Amino acid sequence: MNKDMEPSAFWRANGVFVPHLVSILDSNLIVYKEAFHNVDSVIEFVRNSLPDNLVPEYTDLNVDQFLNSWSADNCVRALVMQPESPLRVRYALIAIEYRNHINFGFINIGLYECQSTRDRYKVPHDKDTLLILKENVRHPAAHLSMSYLPIFGLRGIMETNKYLTLPRLSSQDVFDTLCPVGQKHFCLVLVSHNSPNHDAHRKSIRRFALEAHSIYPDVRITFLYVFRERQPHFVNSLIQGKESPSEPMLHIVLLTRLNKIMVSYKWLLGDDYNDWANYDQTKERLTGVLNSLLDSEAAWSLNNKVHIGVVLDEHSQSLLSRIGARAQQHLINLFYTMVNIFINNGIFLLYTVFLMIGVVLIIEDEIKEIKVEPKKPKSSSQLQRHRELKLHELRAETYNGLVRLIKPGCRTIILLIDNNTAVLLAQQFYHIMWPFRKNKSLLFGYLNLDRTPSRDWYCNLLSLSLTDTNKSIHINTRNCVGTVLSLCSLKKYYCMYHAKHPESSRYKNDKCRRIGTKPPKNGVEFWGFNEDHEDNSFDEDEENTAGFKPILKDKEEDIRTEQLLDGLPMWLDRLFEGSTTRYHINYWPDFKV
Repeated sequence: MNKDMEPSAFWRANGVFVPHLVSILDSNLIVYKEAFHNVDSVIEFVRNSLPDNLVPEYTDLNVDQFLNSWSADNCVRALVMQPESPLRVRYALIAIEYRNHINFGFINIGLYECQSTRDRYKVPHDKDTLLILKENVRHPAAHLSMSYLPIFGLRGIMETNKYLTLPRLSSQDVFDTLCPVGQKHFCLVLVSHNSPNHDAHRKSIRRFALEAHSIYPDVRITFLYVFRERQPHFVNSLIQGKESPSEPMLHIVLLTRLNKIMVSYKWLLGDDYNDWANYDQTKERLTGVLNSLLDSEAAWSLNNKVHIGVVLDEHSQSLLSRIGARAQQHLINLFYTMVNIFINNGIFLLYTVFLMIGVVLIIEDEIKEIKVEPKKPKSSSQLQRHRELKLHELRAETYNGLVRLIKPGCRTIILLIDNNTAVLLAQQFYHIMWPFRKNKSLLFGYLNLDRTPSRDWYCNLLSLSLTDTNKSIHINTRNCVGTVLSLCSLKKYYCMYHAKHPESSRYKNDKCRRIGTKPPKNGVEFWGFNEDHEDNSFDEDEENTAGFKPILKDKEEDIRTEQLLDGLPMWLDRLFEGSTTRYHINYWPDFKV
């Protein structure tokens, strides 16, 4: 269809792009949503668009009931036989095209349950077969058997066998088709009741109808019967003439249509009740009447004329039946739509559903554990891991990581110890440095002066800070213990803390703080270079001249090991302020193994 000519159908199709494939059956519109290049999906779409009960499947047990019910619905029977299931789509399309005139049935001749029917009609087991059966269900009116039944061949057989040999006048469509407008077409109608008592009369007329085509090959004549109780308007309109019987039951009316609403007719009255039940008498009387009509000059003009009544549709459904059928069709369409959605997106939907269920179950389990189980205290290892402050030993293996290759802006703080003071000083140093553990620009370590490579490296570092670099340096390890070095690798300088260092602020009155900027004489007194420093003292004149005050006013005063780091927190404050003395060097000495 053209979307511009059928805008309502295009709107009901949700505005799909054109060209597109839709199925419209009984005002139900279904849109094809797959790709056109997939032939199998197109065939499946057509199959799902058709009603489920369009072509029922039969076996030997119920096929006779289907074939013998022609008198109830006034329809021809078509039996499609295949060696396999399901029914081919082309046969279903033919069935939907002729469903108002022919009832279709399907038999799978490959099944054992259908062997008797196959043998009765002598159907080949490896071909598709179509049988057209009318009143005589033992002898098909038409037979077609091929490996592939073409559509045009099926349509040709259907067109020539749309009606029974003696069809019932059951609707206006049957009347218009079998009795078309035109004076050259006779219609012979038997009036009867829907009763087995009148079967003999109808059978006699049916038999004559079969022979009439050979007796009058050039005359277009149609034989029908009508139920008096079902078509009262039609029958009553024909008994108003002078020659019409008062009771038309088991009489025959011969008519031809002048136009859509008028007919000319003549009644053929039976002499007694059983006239038309006897075939010989029926044939004799009907042959005589037809011959007299055909031989006379006014053969094609009957005496009586009347406005014909409306032929009621005996097969029409009631309002409730139509509503129920429409609702059933909508439910079927909804079912197939949901099936297609589930097949196309089933994996994703199942995955999503199971994922949501799993997440909900996990959350519920977690909530139950939180409500029921008390909070477990953290283990000591977890606390230790959380509070850990790493102290690295400065050795040849860690020298590059702690000094030479650290990132710009970072510095390393090193504590000098020996074997005797290692435990005590390390604990104090650990607690003092604890507040700075989260500072990512600081690294912490220690240097054991009892190791020869460590002592040599420290001597080389001090020698690079002196003016006279050619002087050999010897240090007293005991005097250097407790020294703290702040190494800045990128800018090549370091800062120093020691309890006897002029920058130390161990005393509250600051008596021993350095008051000048020049290092002590020869730079050896507070660095521990002089091994006999206990017997040496400062010359006050030299000190005043140099601008320094003595480290210890009372040379008898001694500093205990546990007091060596008392002034370290104050020194750290000045270190981060940048007010400590920086000792620059040209390079960092090598750390020998």
